[in-house]
Amino acid sequence: IQIQQLNGGSGDVTYKKLEELLKQCTAKKKACDCAWLLRRLLEESGADINAGRSNNAEQRRIMWTTYYNLKSWFDNWEKDLLKLGFAKTVKGKTVIPEDQLARILNVDETCLVMDGSKTQRGGRPAVVFTSNSLPDLGKATIKSSAATTMITGSTAAGEAIPPHYQFATAAKSDERERIRSEVDRFTVKVKGKFGCAEEREWPCTIAMNEKGGMDEKEFMDYFFNSLVPLYEDAADVPGKRVMVKVDSGPGRLNPTLLSRARNIGFYIYPGVPNTTAVTQETDQNYGPFKTQFVMNLKELSDIRISKGLTSLPPHIVPLFVFGGIDPDTGHELKTSAFEVGFAPDQNKRVWIKCGAAPISRTPLDNHHQVRRELGDEDDKFNLKMRHIQSSHDLSIHFLNENGFDGSAFKVQIKKKAEPKRITVPHGQERIDAISKASTHGKLFHATGGTHLTSDDIFIATEKKVREGEISTLTKKKEKFTQMQSVETDAKELLERGPPYKLPELKAILKYHQVKGCSSLKKTAAEAKLQEIIGRGTHAPDYGDWTDADEQKLLTLTTKPITLGDTSLGRLRTVKRMELHAAINHMSKEEREDIRNKMNAADDMEVDVEPASIVPILPNLPGESTPPTSAAQLFPDEMSDVEDDGIQVEVV
Repeated sequence: IQIQQLNGGSGDVTYKKLEELLKQCTAKKKACDCAWLLRRLLEESGADINAGRSNNAEQRRIMWTTYYNLKSWFDNWEKDLLKLGFAKTVKGKTVIPEDQLARILNVDETCLVMDGSKTQRGGRPAVVFTSNSLPDLGKATIKSSAATTMITGSTAAGEAIPPHYQFATAAKSDERERIRSEVDRFTVKVKGKFGCAEEREWPCTIAMNEKGGMDEKEFMDYFFNSLVPLYEDAADVPGKRVMVKVDSGPGRLNPTLLSRARNIGFYIYPGVPNTTAVTQETDQNYGPFKTQFVMNLKELSDIRISKGLTSLPPHIVPLFVFGGIDPDTGHELKTSAFEVGFAPDQNKRVWIKCGAAPISRTPLDNHHQVRRELGDEDDKFNLKMRHIQSSHDLSIHFLNENGFDGSAFKVQIKKKAEPKRITVPHGQERIDAISKASTHGKLFHATGGTHLTSDDIFIATEKKVREGEISTLTKKKEKFTQMQSVETDAKELLERGPPYKLPELKAILKYHQVKGCSSLKKTAAEAKLQEIIGRGTHAPDYGDWTDADEQKLLTLTTKPITLGDTSLGRLRTVKRMELHAAINHMSKEEREDIRNKMNAADDMEVDVEPASIVPILPNLPGESTPPTSAAQLFPDEMSDVEDDGIQVEVV
């Protein structure tokens, strides 16, 4: 029972399953009452066993929420906070200053459904009394298909992020999108300082798309239109950067988003995939928020039904979020669900609970939700697991020695894999692994956890693009070379004239680019050739291969990829060109302001180590790196031997 629970299989340890295993174990013993024996065994061990209903959890969440995964993420998170200037070391401990806590935030989306027939607020349902002699029609609710996505969150300093609402619309173009103007009367401005000199009141933001949800485009629009304005002082220098913790939702891997965000000092940091229940702060906020939201929905639904109103228009969603007066009934919702879920003290509590800022690593001690494995740490819990396994093995041996089938109960606590570390920051193997990562899970296995705006991510993305260009050019060159040879042979055959053998007929037809000519028999091939000769048409053009194409392919396959070749490097180049062009149209005061900022940048002390060039080349067609399992790509100790001195040359 204990080992199955440690392995995430406690849901399979039922009374029926135990009885079946006991029958298998005692099959050699005659007249054994397994039902009585099982009750006796459970009575004897009942002091350490709880009986109850199993908590359902997604299999992928159980598999991902391991101590080792979380520890690797926290190791890299702490290292990155120090490296980027969000934290400092004080007496051997990593400390995040108060001003930097306000620059670390987490946002997440949730679906707000206004369907009173499905929503539940949790807790024990109220007892309802009915008469057996009369029809029981149930409680009246308002059924609505309207669903709106809301995205919000908080900073590690406790400030709530102004909510953003994503409404559904049937409009096929931006120009035709419409929403009731009354939605503004239900929204409330949210107070916060964020990256400003003083506290301000920030409005909620609104957008629309077909499904009323987040996609790649909508997330990028939200990021730059709603989050970035909160930090007007943001810059890619220590002390001015902004760290945005996110989940593995849509749009997080968008190269355009990542390059634009990094350029202005915003760093996007995903957590361990499928572990938001223990590592994402906003998930903790949404619990009490959703409870109060449903209570507000139920309260207003009852009032509207009593007044003969049987619908809930989508534009009143903010009314259930912030509370207020319903204009149709005059009823006031007095409790703000947003205040309940995202009050400053509540925000600080959830950040402490998730252990990222301040850095406490609290989830590592959450043994009820975090799966442990033998060898994942040298601590008391591992000693306890070893003792459980040793006792289990001894019991199995005892059963076998006394005529029972001990293999029926034999299980093994899962051990932490001991992968060989093969990747280092900015190395070819690491870049290869990242470029092949098509999901957040594969990316985590390749890096052990890092921000999506790292140099390696940009270089890996450019490597993938470059390999696509190389593949296209290589195929073009191969086709040109092959068709040149085919053309020479076909023209010689046509000059010679018939009769033609079948291979010769196929060569001529291939020159004319006849589809399926390789499978034709001689009679069909001769008929096809006569048809072409009868039309008197020339062979189609098969393209050409120019010196420019050859030079481009040579450059793509031999020039190392640097940060300057990536989307981030190109964006910085464009920004520099725009600055140079704008100087000519600046006033004297504006140019003086630019000079002052440049002087301040010269005086700024930035901890940058001398960069060493690491040539990153794309894999050529036909090449492949040795097959590597996902476990091998997961470094054993991500924080112990990271060489921060190895960097990519920035051009």
